[in-house]
Amino acid sequence: MLYLIKKVGIFHMRIRWIFLLALMMSLVSPGAAQAQAQAGPARISNLRVLTPRVALFDHVEARFDLRTQAAYPNLPYDPQPPAGLEVVSGVSADAVLTGPDGRKFTQPAFYYQPYRNTPVNGEDHRVPDGQPYWMVRFTPQQTGTWEMRIRAVDSGGLALSAPARFTVSGSSQNPYRARGFVRVSQKDPRYFEFSDGSMFHGAGFNDGLDDATLAAARMAEFRQNQINFIRAWMSSSGINGSQWTPWSSFHLSFDAYLPPTSFDTTVTYAGHDLSYRLDSTNSCLFQGWLSGPVAVEPNTAYEIRAR
Repeated sequence: MLYLIKKVGIFHMRIRWIFLLALMMSLVSPGAAQAQAQAGPARISNLRVLTPRVALFDHVEARFDLRTQAAYPNLPYDPQPPAGLEVVSGVSADAVLTGPDGRKFTQPAFYYQPYRNTPVNGEDHRVPDGQPYWMVRFTPQQTGTWEMRIRAVDSGGLALSAPARFTVSGSSQNPYRARGFVRVSQKDPRYFEFSDGSMFHGAGFNDGLDDATLAAARMAEFRQNQINFIRAWMSSSGINGSQWTPWSSFHLSFDAYLPPTSFDTTVTYAGHDLSYRLDSTNSCLFQGWLSGPVAVEPNTAYEIRAR
């Protein structure tokens, strides 16, 4: 059974009570996460590099199996989280990579949930497609033979996998990767350059990419016009945006052309920095006014938590 969980935020009343409403929508279900739980330290197996031979600056991709006692493998292991965050049963996994010259690099791994996306009423509708699995991606900056190990830690202790190897040779055939990463120019720190020393000339602008179909079309247009630098407008992409968020209120007044925000920093739940207002002046906060309806699946159980 699929449980879609998404933490929405904190609501409060300005009289005496403070409420927290959590509406969590994640593609990783607690049931699937807990199915992997086991007693004792984490156990890593079946590490395989899916791209055993790559060109310089092309990405390496690897998968591995991880048995852990963590109830939520999609959350990191942190026995002492920052103030305001709850201690959860998570796990942290990293790839420890050794380059041809002996230097070591650490690349975080992640718990990946394959999904399919279908536009519904102009909105992205993403649902799981298969079981989640562990992955790591890395872009090598040196040719030669590399070694990779997976390191995992949860409340049961630390685990280290057997090594796997891959080889890097030649130049990438992708013109957007062949010159490497962008960095501060080693000749003049007022400018940027690529890893190969060639100049990076940023040409772009501010833009918003509200859905996958629009993003794909815009990216193709950017490529045709040699646009290589974008400041993405993220405010409309989630409930935590201060303006143009899909979760809206029609009780509060606009600030000129800007929609009202329900963020409040004066009255919050204990240990949190802000809340969403729900009081006599803002009695309703919902999704579906400035955007389409919430994407939900028929015949699927959803979990809503409140405290």
